[in-house]
Amino acid sequence: MKPHGLDLILKEEILENGKVVNSFINKNSLEGWVEISNSKTGKQAKFPMRSFVSLFMNRVHGILSGDAGDDTKLTKVYASSAASLAYHTGLQIGLGNTKVTLSDSALETQAPQNEASLASLGYGAHTFTEPYEKSISPVVLECLVKRLFSNEAAGTYYINEVGLVGKDTSLTASNTGNVLLARDLIYNGQTQQGITPAGNPISFVPDSDMRIDFRFMITHGATGGLVLNFMKLIYNLMFVGSPMNSTSKIINVNSGNTTYTYASNAVSATSSFCNISGAAADIYKGIVVGVDDVTNIGADYIDMGDYKSDEFTLSANTISAIIAQNQKASFTISRTFTNDSTNSIVIDKVGIMGRGNGGGATQDETEFLMAANVAGGSFITVQPSQTYRVTYKFAIQV
Repeated sequence: MKPHGLDLILKEEILENGKVVNSFINKNSLEGWVEISNSKTGKQAKFPMRSFVSLFMNRVHGILSGDAGDDTKLTKVYASSAASLAYHTGLQIGLGNTKVTLSDSALETQAPQNEASLASLGYGAHTFTEPYEKSISPVVLECLVKRLFSNEAAGTYYINEVGLVGKDTSLTASNTGNVLLARDLIYNGQTQQGITPAGNPISFVPDSDMRIDFRFMITHGATGGLVLNFMKLIYNLMFVGSPMNSTSKIINVNSGNTTYTYASNAVSATSSFCNISGAAADIYKGIVVGVDDVTNIGADYIDMGDYKSDEFTLSANTISAIIAQNQKASFTISRTFTNDSTNSIVIDKVGIMGRGNGGGATQDETEFLMAANVAGGSFITVQPSQTYRVTYKFAIQV
């Protein structure tokens, strides 16, 4: 069974006189796997994470759109091992078995069931593996969040659920500002790999340690999709909570490190990290197109080559509201490129470009790519009076 994860679906259309005359679809995903191992019994389960919830989607939408309010706040999964803080954040385990829903904001029954009982179940510090290119054939991007739990109680815990919780407030032992990013049932509806049969919880026996790994992966196809910068963006802003993470830095179009600020409630392109609306330097942010005569796009792709956006009449970047229904949530980023000239325009690249700190009218070290695709799978020719319409859709499902 494949993870649901976060899907990026690219839809490209050529319009003539308002009618679609050609279209292309491409899909790329940020997926997750949960692996559970026990010091006494060995590996017990490996199953696909299928449970990013609405609060996770809200954060992604806010990062891209610069929306006001809670959506734009950073989330941090604190690695502190302080008992009371550890209980409220990061990887958590629980006893609940109700169905996962988009609106979940906490585990059903966290283990132990109250903070006063933490002495019976130790929550260790987190270990993070920063985003990297794990494989080149196929191209696989990966980052990892790990945590060790210790059962010092006299009895066995029967673990049914696993969650990932961040905070959007200052470092504090309270649960104020907690943000549930993901919740998974270990057995309900899952196909597992390991010695624990599907349909049974994990037995966390006394005097044993249990390690949980959340493994986030992007398989990058030859025609492109989410690139390493996007994985770094998610890692920096949601897991370690630091846009200026010292080692996992966003790579800009000049192959250096992007400098940027991130401001909650900001709407200005010069102050809100990755806000792709606004008028300044419009051809260098949001959905962009270009040509660089490269057949395949690498996982660490950072530029669009010869920019062609300025040869079209561009619409504004439009970011929709989040639509949530039938246990699915999604939003889109769309833009049109109209050829008002008398010459055909050939493009072979399309992507989503973010913007860091700065508001110049030319591409510079503040722009960076989050997604890049080969246009139409090879190239696209837009004839005079035709319109090239691009829609990137971000989607989750529980």
